[in-house]
Amino acid sequence: LRPLIGMDKTEIIETSRHINTFETSILPYEDCCTIFTPPHPKIRPELEEILAAEAAMPGLAALDFARVHFAADTYDKEEYWLETARADATKAEGVRKLRAITGRSRIVCFGDNLNDLPMFSVADECYAVANAAPEVRAAATGVLPSNEELGVPRFLWAIGEGKHEI
Repeated sequence: LRPLIGMDKTEIIETSRHINTFETSILPYEDCCTIFTPPHPKIRPELEEILAAEAAMPGLAALDFARVHFAADTYDKEEYWLETARADATKAEGVRKLRAITGRSRIVCFGDNLNDLPMFSVADECYAVANAAPEVRAAATGVLPSNEELGVPRFLWAIGEGKHEI
């Protein structure tokens, strides 16, 4: 991918034609999304429907290569999120890799939901927004104004202006 960064779509197509990969790149390919996505996915299912679907898949929790997280939305308790990812794809692992790649000795992060807690545990400083989950606020170095009040951007702006030190 590295050579493609900084190129626009026209340049990428031109390059792929030049190296004779364009025809292959436009062939239909069934990825995991097309294989596992139902033909008519339900939008905004009720919690009971989701729990019933999960119960019908008893092996879901036993997947050792994947992490599955199901929770109510932080801001709208009528909404639910189902996150699936590789077991090693966590925000905490992202912070570790960022530190290794950049060589930075200090990492500051921001969060609002329970999936941010592992990231908080490996960062040097961590800030929650005022409307974050209570557990996240409790684990934070500090609490910023809510996301509606633009807490994180205002914090970063203050640092850039030299009005706040971290």
